[in-house]
Amino acid sequence: MFFQVCFADILEISSSSKVEVLDKPSYLIKSLSYKEAYISFKNSEFKKLYSKNRSLGFSNEPLWVALKVLNKSEQKQVLSFMYNSLEKLTLYAYENDKLLYEKKNIKSIGDTLLKNSFKTLNSYFELEKSDSAVTYLIKIETKTPMIVNMFIGSQIEALEVQVPQFIFFFISIGSFLSIILFSLFVYSSTKEKGYLLFSIYNLLLGVFISFSYGYLPLIFDFKTSLFFNTLILQLAFTFLIFFSIDFFNINKSNKKLYYTIWAVVLLFNTLFFINNFNLTSYQLMNIFIIIVLTLFCLAISIISFIQKDEMSKYYIIALGGYLISIIVTLLMKTGLLFYSFFTVEAHFLGYMWQMIVLFLALGQKIKILQKEKNEALLKLKFQEKMLFLQSRQASLGKLIGNITHQWREPLTEISAVWTNVEANILLKGIVENRQIISAIKQNNQIIKHLSQTINVFYNSFKFQSNKKENFSIVEEILNIEKLVYYTLKAENIEFRFIYDELLQAYGNRNEFVNAVLNIVLNAKDMLVKRKIKKPRIKIILFKDIENTKIYIEDNAQGIEEKVINKVFKPGVSTKEDSTGLGLFISKTIIEQKLQGVLKVENILKGARFIIFLPSAKTARDNRFNQIEYNLNESTFQRLSRLEKEVARQSEIEKTLKQWETIFNQAHWAIAFHKHNSKKFESTNPAFTKIYGYTNKELQELDFLALFEEKNRAFALQKQKEAFDKSFLSFEAVNIKKDGKKFPVNIDLTVIKNENDEILYYIANIKDITKQKEDLNKILFQKFALDNLYEAIFLLDKNANFCYANKRAYETLGYTYDEILTMGVKDIDINFSYKKYLETLDKLGNDEFIIETLHQKRDKCLFPVRIKLNCFKYQNRIYYMGFCMGYNINNNKNF
Repeated sequence: MFFQVCFADILEISSSSKVEVLDKPSYLIKSLSYKEAYISFKNSEFKKLYSKNRSLGFSNEPLWVALKVLNKSEQKQVLSFMYNSLEKLTLYAYENDKLLYEKKNIKSIGDTLLKNSFKTLNSYFELEKSDSAVTYLIKIETKTPMIVNMFIGSQIEALEVQVPQFIFFFISIGSFLSIILFSLFVYSSTKEKGYLLFSIYNLLLGVFISFSYGYLPLIFDFKTSLFFNTLILQLAFTFLIFFSIDFFNINKSNKKLYYTIWAVVLLFNTLFFINNFNLTSYQLMNIFIIIVLTLFCLAISIISFIQKDEMSKYYIIALGGYLISIIVTLLMKTGLLFYSFFTVEAHFLGYMWQMIVLFLALGQKIKILQKEKNEALLKLKFQEKMLFLQSRQASLGKLIGNITHQWREPLTEISAVWTNVEANILLKGIVENRQIISAIKQNNQIIKHLSQTINVFYNSFKFQSNKKENFSIVEEILNIEKLVYYTLKAENIEFRFIYDELLQAYGNRNEFVNAVLNIVLNAKDMLVKRKIKKPRIKIILFKDIENTKIYIEDNAQGIEEKVINKVFKPGVSTKEDSTGLGLFISKTIIEQKLQGVLKVENILKGARFIIFLPSAKTARDNRFNQIEYNLNESTFQRLSRLEKEVARQSEIEKTLKQWETIFNQAHWAIAFHKHNSKKFESTNPAFTKIYGYTNKELQELDFLALFEEKNRAFALQKQKEAFDKSFLSFEAVNIKKDGKKFPVNIDLTVIKNENDEILYYIANIKDITKQKEDLNKILFQKFALDNLYEAIFLLDKNANFCYANKRAYETLGYTYDEILTMGVKDIDINFSYKKYLETLDKLGNDEFIIETLHQKRDKCLFPVRIKLNCFKYQNRIYYMGFCMGYNINNNKNF
C-alpha cells in the first residue's frame, strides 16, 4: 500500500473501496471564493492534474483541486492528502450544484473500532455517501510546495499507508537524539568545543527540518511562523560555520580565511534582519541559506584539503552528501522530479547522513588529537629528563667544588695535627702517649667526616630509579649541610638548620635533595655576588595542621620585583654564567614529583623560599632518631664506583657521537619519520645524494612519492608487517627526483615505546642497481650453459658433482638437486677412483680426453667423449668435464 501511494498515480483508491472517481482530478491556482471556484470548475477553467505525483511549485495564491466522486460504500471512507507539509485545507462539497457542507482539514482520525482519536501526519476529509456524484472542491493554502497526492479508502487503510512514515520518523528521531546526547556527554567529559558546536548545529537543523516536514506537530501543539523557521535555519548554519572554524582550527592556521568567514556570517545575518518575510522572500531566503552556506562550508573543507588536512575528506563527504540531498529536494519541490518517499524525505536523509559522518569524523579527529597529545607528553617527558640531566650536571660541578673544600681543609687539619706531633719530637725529643692518642682521635674524627662526605656525595650523584618511599626530611637536609659546609665556611656564610621534630615526606629522596640544594647554592651565589656582610642561610622545618613547611631564608637583599614572578621559569637568571634551570628544576620536583608547592617572597633584608609538602604516607620511623651511614663499603670503593659512573656516562656520549658520525657519513640512505606522518623527519646526506632532493624538499615530501603509484599499497603493507615484526627487509623500485627508477633494498625498523605504540619508522636504503645488473649477467650465463648442445659437469677432487647444466641432468633423467648429491661413480660404469686420481695427476694445466659409457636413471647406457681440464677458484681446485654425446636424440649413433 505504501509503495502504491508513493510511486503510483496522483490519486490512489483502495481496492476494497466502492468509491468511484468520475473524472480525472483538476486544479486551478487563483484567489477565488468557493462559489467563484465552483463556477470556474463548471466552466472547465480547471486544468487536469499530472497522472504522476509531481509538485505544482510555490505560490502566494491558493490552489483549488476538484474531483467528482460517487461513494456507495457502506463503510466510512476518507479522502487523505499524503503530503503532510500542506498547511491549511478547506473542503467544499457540492451535489446537484448545491453546497452540502464546508469542512476544515484535520490531522487526527477516529474510529469506532479504535475507540480513540490519533494525531496523524496527513490531512483527512470524510466522504459523503450518496447515490449521485458529489463534487469536492479543496482549497489549499500553504507556504510549502503544492504537492497533491491523494488516497481514498477506509480509516484503517489510511493509517496503514502512514506506518512506514511513522517508522522512519521515530527511527530518525531516535538516532538524532542519541547522537546529540552522546555528543553533549563527550563534551562534558572532554571539554572539546567541537562536540558542543556540533550538537547545537544538529539540534537547530533537526528542529527546522522536522517542522518543515510536519513531524514535530505530532508531538507538540506548536505552530511556527516564517520568521521563526528562518531564524532557526539561520542559527543552525551559523553554528555550522563555527563548527567548521573549530574543526579545521582556522582561527590559528589561516587568519585571512578566518576573517573572510566572519564577514560572510555578518553579511547573512544582516540580510536576515532586513528581510520583509513574505512568502517569496521566505522561500528564497531558506534556499539561499541552505545552498549558499552549505557550498561555503564545503569550500572551507576543500581549502583545508588542498592544505593537506587529513580530516577534510570526511567533511567533504558529509557536506557533499547533504548538498546532493538538498538539490534532490529542490528539484522535487519545483516539479522537476516526481514525488516519492525518497525524494520527499531526501533532505531528512541527507541531514542524517551528514550528522553521522561528521560525528564519526569528529571522533576520529579527537582520536588523532589524543595521539598527538600523547606524543607531546612523551616529548615533554623526554625534554624534562634532559633538563634534569642538565641540572644534575650543573649541580655535579658545584658538588665537586664542595668536595674540594670538604677535603682540602680536613686534610690541612690532619697535616697540622701530625706537624704538631713532629714538632714535639724535634724540640723535646719525646712525645707523651696521651698526645699521640689525642692526635689519633682527632685524625679518626676527621677521616670519618671525609668518609661521610663521600657517602653523601655518592648518594646524591649516582643515578637511581624513580622509587618513592618515606624519607626523613631532617636527615636529607643534614646531608645537604655536610655537602656545603666547607664551601659556605670558605665564604664565611653562616648556615643554620632549625627543627622541632623528625618529620617525614613521601617521594624520591634524591630528587628532594636536588631541589633544596639548588635553592641553597643559589642563595650562596647571591650572598657572594653582593658581598653581604655577615651572610647567612637559615632553614626552618616545622609542621602546621595539614602540611610540612620548609623555610629557606637568606639575607642577600632579596629578589628584584621585576624578576620575582619569573624566577621559576626556565632560562631566567640574574647570574651571567647560569643556565637558569636550577630553580625551575626545584619547582618541578617539589610540585610534580613530591605533590607539594614551592613559593618565594621577599622578607626583611633577603628572600624566603617556602616549600609545602604533604605528610608522609606512613608514621614516623624511630630509626631516624639517630643519623647513621652505611659504611659497608670503603671510601676508596665508593670513589671507584663514582669514577665508573662518570666513565659510563662519557661512554654513552661517545657512542651517541659515533652514531651521529655513521648517520652523516654512511654511503647508504638513512631516513626516519613519525608513525602518524608520511613526511620525513630527518634524512642523511647520502639520502639526498641518491634521490636528488634537497633536505627542505624531503621534509615536505610524502615518502610514498618515492614509490610508483601501483606499488604504494605494497609499501604500506610492508610498513604494517614491520609493525608486527619490529623489523622487515624487502626489495622495491623507487623513483628519483628526475623520474628515473632504480631498485633498492629497504631495511625497515620500528621504534616503539613501553606501551607498544609506534614512535618512529627508521629506513636504511641501499641502491642495488649494480647488484641487479651482476645478477642478471649471472642468470644469463647460467641460461647459456643450461642450453648448450653438450653436457657440462663440475667436479671436486673426490669426483663429486658441484654443478651440472640442464643438458647433463635431464639427459641422465635426474633433477638438478638430485645430481648434486651424486658423483662420477653413479653414472660412469667404468669409473675407478684410483684411475681418476692418476688422471688428475697427469692433467696439470692441459686438457685430457676420456671415452667411456654413462648410465641413465633407467639403466640405459650410451657412449660419451669427455674433455677434462682444471682451474683454481678461491684457493680451491675444480675439474670441468665437457661431455660430447649427450644429444638425447642422436647419442646412439656416436
